[in-house]
Amino acid sequence: MSVQAVESLATPFVPLIGVMKEKLDHPDSSDKNITAKKIKSTDLNDPLVLKATDLKESSKIQGQLTVLEKLQDSPYITRFIAFQIQKT
Repeated sequence: MSVQAVESLATPFVPLIGVMKEKLDHPDSSDKNITAKKIKSTDLNDPLVLKATDLKESSKIQGQLTVLEKLQDSPYITRFIAFQIQKT
């Protein structure tokens, strides 16, 4: 896999990689600075029709989640990617 391919896969995860690197560097730090966005139940809608683009998007997201799962098991790779992103 080329460097450009790795960078294109890693780009959506740049903020997450920073959090992961922080957790690796400081495992005793608290999680007080991690927050989740709250969504009102009235803001959620069920899609009525499944479109071809929905399938492509879900496949893309599934691929990104697979990459994240592998990165979780490989802290040295995560540090390397974070280092490479910080250099650019």
